[in-house]
Amino acid sequence: MAGSGSRDTGIRPPKSPCSSLRFRTVLNSPQANIIKTLQVGDELPLSVLPSPPSPVVATHNGVAAGTVTGSQVNALINCIMSGFQFVAAVIEVRGGQCIVDVHIK
Repeated sequence: MAGSGSRDTGIRPPKSPCSSLRFRTVLNSPQANIIKTLQVGDELPLSVLPSPPSPVVATHNGVAAGTVTGSQVNALINCIMSGFQFVAAVIEVRGGQCIVDVHIK
């Protein structure tokens, strides 16, 4: 009598495109008082605001630091709305400008 245990068939479910979404961008509408406190490597949690056009906001200690825009922002919004958590990791702060690497947490 054969056992009823499961066996690995090597078939894996497709990987979500959200798990590989990653891009660099400059924070828009940067809040100078927040940007000046950021350090390279800081991770800013991203969330979608409920008001149209659903801007994605990056926060630092619960305060908005700026918004994320660009050609991949619609995919980012869909991923966040599907329950994925993303961060904007600070790569460089140049005056009032902040360059970030957006990726899954």
